[in-house]
Amino acid sequence: MERNLLCYAYGHGSTWEAICIDFDLAIQGHSVREVQDGLDQMIKSFVADAHNEDSATSVRLLGRRAPLMVRVGFAYRLLKNLIINRGGKNGDHYAGYDVPCRA
Repeated sequence: MERNLLCYAYGHGSTWEAICIDFDLAIQGHSVREVQDGLDQMIKSFVADAHNEDSATSVRLLGRRAPLMVRVGFAYRLLKNLIINRGGKNGDHYAGYDVPCRA
C-alpha cells in the first residue's frame, strides 16, 4: 500500500530540521536539500526495519504518529510564517512536503 507522508522542513540561516509527522522522525542538517534527502533515507530505513519485525510490532511502528504538540507546533510555525512573518522576514524558512511511501 502506498501513501503520502506529511513532512516539513524548518530552517534558520544554515541550520535546518526536517520532521516526518506521520512516523515522528526528525533529522538536522545545514540545508533544506540535506535534511529532505536525509529524512527520505531515514523513512525508507524505518519502513524496511518495521517490515522485518513480527506482525504486531510492524503494525504498531507503521501506525505511529508524532505527538499532538509536534503536530500543533507544525501548524503554528506554518501559520506564523504565512501570516505574521510573510514568508520569512525574520530569517526563518518553512517547507511542507509529502514523501511517497510504500508502508
